[in-house]
Amino acid sequence: MTGKCRKGAVFNPSQCLETVTAADGPRFLVDYGLGGTAKLGVIRLQADGRENMWERHPQGDELLIILAGRLTMTMKSEGCEGGLADYPLGPGDVLFVPRGVPHAAELHTEEVQILFLSPVQGTEVWHEVVARVG
Repeated sequence: MTGKCRKGAVFNPSQCLETVTAADGPRFLVDYGLGGTAKLGVIRLQADGRENMWERHPQGDELLIILAGRLTMTMKSEGCEGGLADYPLGPGDVLFVPRGVPHAAELHTEEVQILFLSPVQGTEVWHEVVARVG
């Protein structure tokens, strides 16, 4: 048999988060997929300083699994009334964010812990105040 042997990776997100602070930013656990096009990681978000922070991933989709805390993720969407769609999330919830869709989190607890799978490159981040209609 020829070819490369690909080894798996085992990790416990809760144990990884014990060594991560919100100031550390994301902790990348493993590159996933052919050519390392996606990254798997954990992050702690804290409410302070996140107001009006938006991001998007033009290079691919993102998957978020909420491990602890509560938040509302807002996505910009031309097909939704007012151009925004809100997704209330808590522990165990999974959110799929399509490629290129701007999204922002409003935290309802002091801290939110997330396991994520997102593109390796191309994340764009900015601050923007979005007026809600209605």
